[in-house]
Amino acid sequence: MVAVNDLHAKPKVVLTYTQLNQKVQCFAASLQAFLMGPGDKSALIADNSPRWLIADQGIMMAGAVDAMLTT
Repeated sequence: MVAVNDLHAKPKVVLTYTQLNQKVQCFAASLQAFLMGPGDKSALIADNSPRWLIADQGIMMAGAVDAMLTT
């Protein structure tokens, strides 16, 4: 079952729920390897895209706080 379908990306990005979960877990593990964890704060500056979703969810999975920046 498709979780993410970004038709505007070049190349097109299509991720299943399993693939999305694997990418989020990998991102979270990478952050934890850099000693980011519970209570740490992170500012995420990115366009709305599958990469943003993976980073946002990965930050939270690592236990850190994702501080949203708005314009």
